[in-house]
Amino acid sequence: MLSPQPFRFNKVIVEATAGLVSTYKLNSADYEASGPEGYAAMKGTIEMIHQVEPEAAVIIDAKRGDTHDTNIDYACALFDEMQADAITINPYFGEKALRPFLERKEKGIFVHCLSSDEGAEEFQYQPVSLRRNELDEIEKLLGHATHYNGVPLYEYVAYKVAHSWNKNHNCGLVIGATRSDELREIRKVIGDNMPILSPGIGAQGGDTYQAFSAGKNKRGEGLILSSSRSIIFASTDNVAEAAHRETKKIAEEIHRARLKHSCRLSEGQASPL
Repeated sequence: MLSPQPFRFNKVIVEATAGLVSTYKLNSADYEASGPEGYAAMKGTIEMIHQVEPEAAVIIDAKRGDTHDTNIDYACALFDEMQADAITINPYFGEKALRPFLERKEKGIFVHCLSSDEGAEEFQYQPVSLRRNELDEIEKLLGHATHYNGVPLYEYVAYKVAHSWNKNHNCGLVIGATRSDELREIRKVIGDNMPILSPGIGAQGGDTYQAFSAGKNKRGEGLILSSSRSIIFASTDNVAEAAHRETKKIAEEIHRARLKHSCRLSEGQASPL
């Protein structure tokens, strides 16, 4: 029998933060670890979010990415069964294998680009040698020459997603909020029309103002700053009150950052938290 606790806890958090956020992000591993009960809790949570806060998008942070045929099943499971509005995927198998995700024109596809994890440099920072025409284009976008005949792998991923994979204008990137220098360079590479999901604000050490300053587009938009632990674990006493307070605090930080950059929120517009 399904334990009601995960769903009840999620409902408290969603109701406490409704109206303050634009997006809710669920980490699929937290639910999958509990088997059928976890899957039921995740599906129920998404249904509840769509009812309580219908204007908010639901992202499943699943980091999927496999062969083409396997990705068809993953896309069906996450989009059709779970009813996610967007998911995160890994780029390693390449564009052809990832088409079952990319071809979902009505869904958001956030490609994992650069992690905040300390181990990210093992692969993501490794230099990639490029053809002259690609290197020239990237250097033009960056506004400066690269230090070698190529770019870091994460930067090439950003370039490929923005300028090759994003045919349906439904792609975004996942870039850790603690990587503000890299975030600024990636925004130059991808331009102003692709969103960035930037987790790591709060407990993971990401600074709201630095991340916003680095990742926003020229309109002061295009950035989803994600905070998880600092909100859902803000207190063990009054969970709802603490979650509301912490969410409001971060939303106000984003609002102040936008004002400093001469970006104005239109009436009724939520901060991109």
